[in-house]
Amino acid sequence: MRMRNWFAVVAASVLLLPAAASAQLTPIRFGMTPKSFVESAQIIGVQQGIFRKNGLDVKLVELKGDVLILRALLAGDLDIATVGSYVVINAVQKGADVRAFVTPVPEQPHMLVATTSIKDWKDLVGKNFAVSEPGAISQTFPKVILTQLGVDANKVNWLAIGGNSARQKALIAGQVDATLLHKERAIQVAQSNPQRFHVVGSTGDYLKGVPLVWHTARTEWLKNNHDVALRWTKSIIEAVRFAVHNRDAMIKLGEELIGKDPKAVAAAYDAYRSAGVWGVNGGLDRKGFDATVKLGLETGQMKSPIAFEKVVDTEFVDAALKDLGRQ
Repeated sequence: MRMRNWFAVVAASVLLLPAAASAQLTPIRFGMTPKSFVESAQIIGVQQGIFRKNGLDVKLVELKGDVLILRALLAGDLDIATVGSYVVINAVQKGADVRAFVTPVPEQPHMLVATTSIKDWKDLVGKNFAVSEPGAISQTFPKVILTQLGVDANKVNWLAIGGNSARQKALIAGQVDATLLHKERAIQVAQSNPQRFHVVGSTGDYLKGVPLVWHTARTEWLKNNHDVALRWTKSIIEAVRFAVHNRDAMIKLGEELIGKDPKAVAAAYDAYRSAGVWGVNGGLDRKGFDATVKLGLETGQMKSPIAFEKVVDTEFVDAALKDLGRQ
């Protein structure tokens, strides 16, 4: 009888294990723009169980653009968020108490895709250009490039449309003349109708070393959740390394995100990988930050310089790399 009761207790304990393990996971609300292939580290982290392995239960919250995402982060509605580099810098300069602490995308993945009547960036004057929202990276980066080229960016008709997918649809529908798209979507559009659309150029031609986005959190949250932030950082680095070393799986994921177009996804994947767009070592680079600030000051995107340490906290990447090693 005692033996039977003992087995019953053991069986009940085993049945409770999954629930107990789940209860031990730390919930994270992560803000992101609508799913993109190049910014898929957090999606990989969920799908491949990397977050759960590191004790995190991640909820991916999609919002229209990084300005809106930053507002939600500052309001405490998000724990961590992916935010454009200039958006973070400008927010800190205006008094926002946030820090960037890891990035999966330390280089530029965007292409300018437009109707064939637009031959050059300078031809954007007077044209309708789709952005996610005013002040977002889909507007900030083109403005920086146009200013570099001596073009008045205010002479472009900036239209708030939405994320990559929404802007792609608006271009195809003839609602706008041009937009920035991640490589896979730009290639997809250009290949779909080469008589109407083509790729004009890449933001990387002008913004080498300028990070696309930073994973950002409130300074107080980082202080109070140090171990959680470290586990997040390790997870993102592991997810990026998965992306770099698993081409077939990534092409499959790319098709899930943008539609079945293996040629476009494969071309984008190979371009991202060869250009080092994915940050296998956490992506925080003082040289890239300095390039971002220099361009921002030269083009009027920033009104005054700012120190690296005021914006970026490398503590978590440094600690993660001690455990994971560098690649």
